[in-house]
Amino acid sequence: MIKLLPLLILLAALPALADNYGHVRSLALDPSKAKVDATRDAKAGRCQLYGVQGYALTFPSQPSDTSGYKLIVIDDTSDIISPEADRANAIGSAYARAYNATAVNICSHRK
Repeated sequence: MIKLLPLLILLAALPALADNYGHVRSLALDPSKAKVDATRDAKAGRCQLYGVQGYALTFPSQPSDTSGYKLIVIDDTSDIISPEADRANAIGSAYARAYNATAVNICSHRK
């Protein structure tokens, strides 16, 4: 039972951790609407940042303190070289950069 204790603690914490993370696919995003989306979400009290997967997970335009932000991973971005991955990375990066900059500008004034 003692060997299972760390696992039980982790399992108990998972619901709280899950509330701070989300996932979305790049094809569901429209970079031309990122600023409007961020403004709408931030004004509704949803401060969130979009992350792009590559060699490492990055959140373009992120503030130094991400506490208080929900982190959303754009799932189909990656460091794989293929036409599909290149397209997903281009869409995901453009959306995340514009969305995050707008969200940080609005949400940072609330802290």
